[in-house]
Amino acid sequence: MEQGAAFLDAGANSLQITRFTYLLRREFGVGLPIRTVFDAGSLGAVADLVSAARRGDPGSGPRPPEAGPRRTERRPDPLPLSPGQARLWHLNQLDPGPAYHVPLLIPVDGPVDPDGLRAALSALVERHESLRTIFPVLNGEPVQHVLAPGDCPLALRTQRVEPDGIDVAVREAVAEPFDLTRQAPLRAWLLRGRSDLAGSVLVLVVHHIACDGWSVGPLARDLAAAYRAVLAGRAEAPREAPAQYADFTVWQDRAFGAGADSAGPAADQLAFWEKTLADLPAELPGLYDRPRTPGARMGGGSGSVGAFWPAALHRELVALARGNGATLFMVLQAGVAAVLAESAAATDLPLGTVTAGRSDPRWEEAIGFFVNSLTLRTDTSGDPSFAGLLDRVRSTVLAAFEHQDVPFERVVERLNPPRSLGRNPLFQTVVVLQNIPWPTVDLGVRPAHVIVPHNGAVKFDLLLEFWERRDPAGELFGLTCDAEYDPRLYDRGTVVGVLGRLRRFLTAAAGDPGLSLSRLLAASFATPTAHPARTERNPAP
Repeated sequence: MEQGAAFLDAGANSLQITRFTYLLRREFGVGLPIRTVFDAGSLGAVADLVSAARRGDPGSGPRPPEAGPRRTERRPDPLPLSPGQARLWHLNQLDPGPAYHVPLLIPVDGPVDPDGLRAALSALVERHESLRTIFPVLNGEPVQHVLAPGDCPLALRTQRVEPDGIDVAVREAVAEPFDLTRQAPLRAWLLRGRSDLAGSVLVLVVHHIACDGWSVGPLARDLAAAYRAVLAGRAEAPREAPAQYADFTVWQDRAFGAGADSAGPAADQLAFWEKTLADLPAELPGLYDRPRTPGARMGGGSGSVGAFWPAALHRELVALARGNGATLFMVLQAGVAAVLAESAAATDLPLGTVTAGRSDPRWEEAIGFFVNSLTLRTDTSGDPSFAGLLDRVRSTVLAAFEHQDVPFERVVERLNPPRSLGRNPLFQTVVVLQNIPWPTVDLGVRPAHVIVPHNGAVKFDLLLEFWERRDPAGELFGLTCDAEYDPRLYDRGTVVGVLGRLRRFLTAAAGDPGLSLSRLLAASFATPTAHPARTERNPAP
């Protein structure tokens, strides 16, 4: 299968192709289906499709929601929360613990100017409304209230710490609860060594209601730019204000809220998910070492295991993906589905993944909770070859991306599955390949990567988060996987075994993707690898 080969050979992934289709819609007024663009394989072929669409032959596929303005001229008052924000707000009211706190650690090499950092943080909060938004209750419902910059002073707490005391100080900072009804969702600490030359760590803790993984990039860039300007004794050069999260909320509500067109894109997308996820298994209990405790809530302590797969396997899996017109994520998702389906003695496996929620590039520089969840229903029945399973997964992933705009919470409302505070609805196992641009921040002598330590709370039964490593020349250098699991359900040895078996299964599949799943799974029992070495969380891409 050669579809999408030119884009894939150039290193494109599903997110980039999705964003490309949104650019086509914005620039040429045509809404090509993502799968059509993915299968086109070259810019020339896409140009032909655009020309045909402009002549009135748009092809088939779901209608994307209408584009909104870069800035909403008039916002509703009161301003509602997005569906994702509303879910996080209610979870915060039930338990204000650190489950949805996002800690960001920025090492600063050399002297640091605390007053300069305070001024830079103030500029950051002024630029991004989401960092100065509170969520009070009005008439029994939470609303967004964007504070004026002067009404949202950000304190930078400083303290001296020994090198072996940094972890404790970070844990204490992460554990401090947010009262989202009256407190801005950002806090800052400067942990300093025994001398200015010993290095410092800037610790930012943001509540997830105001920040997601993609947000770390614009946050880091804007903070560094403001700090450099302060140190240089000048005002930062004026830049166009980014789109604000509140404007995204208004757009999303218009496209997918209660007042959305019943015959519009929202209805189309919801109908797709209703059909695709009909009669979905509530959970697959055969996966677990222990049954779920009745009444238990998500958000307790998590376990973690890390693995590193070498560059040779990394290259083989990328080649396997390209040879089958797929992406690396599709290969990983197919492998996880095969291994877990056998463990669960099931052939209908719901796996979750997350998207950046920024398909439209207008939101690229905004900070906020844009991330959306998708349910990928994988069918492993009939003992297909790995290539056959990958073809199924490819279709599933592309169809899901075609319908990714509708908020996950709206899908849950429509399907109305059995609910439990101790179980994520629709899926409990998540597979993610992180391909967001990961930033460095220049606050000291040398640029440093932003580090995101785990906040210690579990959000899913099992999360497999993969990262691609590249060497300084940009060549493939290996894959890392951070596996987080609920220790109330899984033993550590079980998760270690899953990672080891997944590696052996995919190694065999790369060698001969025409083999059946049963033969590949049998091969994955042979020659077990040693326990995977613990790896550093979210390494630089």
